[in-house]
Amino acid sequence: DGTLVVEAYNLRALMKVYADGTVDEWVADIKMAGPNGLTMGPDGTIYVIDHKDGGLFAVSPAGELEKLLQFPKSTSHGVYHDGGVFVTSRNGFVVYRYDIETADVVIIAGSGVEGAADGRGAEASFGRLNAITLGPDGALYVNHGGEEGINPVSIRRIVHKP
Repeated sequence: DGTLVVEAYNLRALMKVYADGTVDEWVADIKMAGPNGLTMGPDGTIYVIDHKDGGLFAVSPAGELEKLLQFPKSTSHGVYHDGGVFVTSRNGFVVYRYDIETADVVIIAGSGVEGAADGRGAEASFGRLNAITLGPDGALYVNHGGEEGINPVSIRRIVHKP
């Protein structure tokens, strides 16, 4: 219907932006410390990635909020793909996969130590991870960089085969 859902970080809320330009608060909850990333599953569930506390939330199409888990370090963004939500950890220097059906969480890439090494799984290292998206080739793409103003941001390709 043309409605967008956007996060309102400091308001701890999700807003609906309708096709006519009007904006309404849709979901607001103190449990969300800093909603920063959104992705939608095939059933219309919106997954909210909370930057401040590392939480992962599910919001049903009816607007019911449920906290699914707490990652050990702050997170940034996420993307749905193939039954899971892939989440970047900005300060954890890893990419997680949360399995929607089983609630299992695994690190699919990153050593947990800041760096810029290519490699498989834990052999890879990242700077401060931020955005993640799914490419047309089925690979995940993340952007990461070092300290602000020192290292440029770079794009990395991750191929995940469970």
